[in-house]
Amino acid sequence: MASTQLRRAAAVALTLGSVTALAACSSPVSVGETGDANATLIYDLGLELTTLDPALTFDVSASTINAQVYEQLLGYAPGSDEIEGELAESWEMNDDATEYRFTLRDDVEFESGGTLTSNDVVFSLDRLKNLQGPASYLMEGLTVSADGDDVVVITSDVPKPELPAMLVSESFSVYDSAAVAEEGAVADETAAQADAAGDVFSTRSFGSGPYSLASYEPNAEVELVASESWRGDAPDFSKVLVRNSRSIQQQILNIQNGGSDMTVSLSSPQVSELDESSVNVLSQPLPQVVYFALTNSGGPTVNDDFRKAVALGLDYDGIVAMAGEGSRQGTGVIPTTLAGSIPEGEGLTRDVEGAKAALAASGMADQTLSISFGSDYAVGGQDMGLFAQKIQSDLEEIGMKVELDGAPTQVSRTANQEGKVQAALWPFPPDYADASQFLIHSPGGLLAERIHWTAEEAPEIAALADQARQAIDPEDRAAAYEAWARAIRDTNRFISVVEVPQNLVTSKRVGNLNMEVSGQTSLDTLTLEQ
Repeated sequence: MASTQLRRAAAVALTLGSVTALAACSSPVSVGETGDANATLIYDLGLELTTLDPALTFDVSASTINAQVYEQLLGYAPGSDEIEGELAESWEMNDDATEYRFTLRDDVEFESGGTLTSNDVVFSLDRLKNLQGPASYLMEGLTVSADGDDVVVITSDVPKPELPAMLVSESFSVYDSAAVAEEGAVADETAAQADAAGDVFSTRSFGSGPYSLASYEPNAEVELVASESWRGDAPDFSKVLVRNSRSIQQQILNIQNGGSDMTVSLSSPQVSELDESSVNVLSQPLPQVVYFALTNSGGPTVNDDFRKAVALGLDYDGIVAMAGEGSRQGTGVIPTTLAGSIPEGEGLTRDVEGAKAALAASGMADQTLSISFGSDYAVGGQDMGLFAQKIQSDLEEIGMKVELDGAPTQVSRTANQEGKVQAALWPFPPDYADASQFLIHSPGGLLAERIHWTAEEAPEIAALADQARQAIDPEDRAAAYEAWARAIRDTNRFISVVEVPQNLVTSKRVGNLNMEVSGQTSLDTLTLEQ
């Protein structure tokens, strides 16, 4: 959302990858300070949301809506990876990153009528913690308190240098506490049982963002209108109609023929076939890696040489080419868009002869590798099955026997979560853009548990993970996380394959295309073009 850049307590260790504009925009229309009352932005998006309660939403479509309606203490500067104050005018961190103090802006009004105070922040974050929803884990070890009406203090049981990156997440949205309390919202320890306000967020707005909720029709559409309480410039598009559109072919037809203004669902190969004279495109890598996880519970993938054969056998350049423009090779489990990653250009290199030698040394060339993936799952618009087929072809070229075990996403994901697959092909989309999110790949971590890899089996890597957690200085953090990521890569238990971009495609009447590091677009900063 639009906001003025303010003083930061410390540098935030994020590095945004290259953002590529693939088609130029035309000249802006002058709409003045009040926007255009007749301008409606039509946004095609697959709506998977079941609630618009910020404390309970945990899907992309709901976050897309709430990002326009609600604000957080901190946010990204539009089109940037730079963290700045949003509801906070300034903030400071103590030396060991266990306490943060946020001074609030004094000009924030909620659509529901209230004025921002520290009580609203405390209520919103306590409710996030106590509802025991899918994002409540983000509040583990954190305590929020008010120091007067305009200062919020967040303390952590352990050093939390990643807290600024966390607070950007829509899960940390702040809303009018008095208004939602009147609707049955509860923030204390009884919230999980006593809160009765969830449905009201689908009928009214309680936020301070540039848009407010006008209507929500489940599985059909969401309508947003410019908020009358917004303190910034009025959006050029006074209305936004987010339509449920699950057909990629229909989205392509709509954006090409003027039936819609915006989509983020198309893959790079699909974008390359669009008529450049009718669309604008902005492409940006997302902070996620498609990885290949090899189980430690039995079979050929237990063998070090077999895993080495897999890692050396993949045609990384060919996979990146298949993924299309804007794609990158994964260098490690931390995406190259984030500080702490293995730098771009330092990924593994295919070595067919080396892979054949490793397969022979394993003594398991007669064993079959079974690859599990979501047959209906897509990342960045890319069909996961196409990646699986390419990997199968690459490994068969080195003499490995490979079978594909594609299944509907829910079936495949459940089998993976229960640790029942031999080789899993998935992306990991983080809940916030920081290297710490990827420690779940470390032995004993959530993703490592799924492949039956314990901390006791790799104590040196577990120790590197602890060092990364404890590092506070941005440069020290980046170095510690990179050392850990390299150690993970050397085991070939998680083989990083490709980073797929998100493509923001708009009609020609939309300008000032932007995406922040997680792929979110500030709709209020889009411009109406000739």
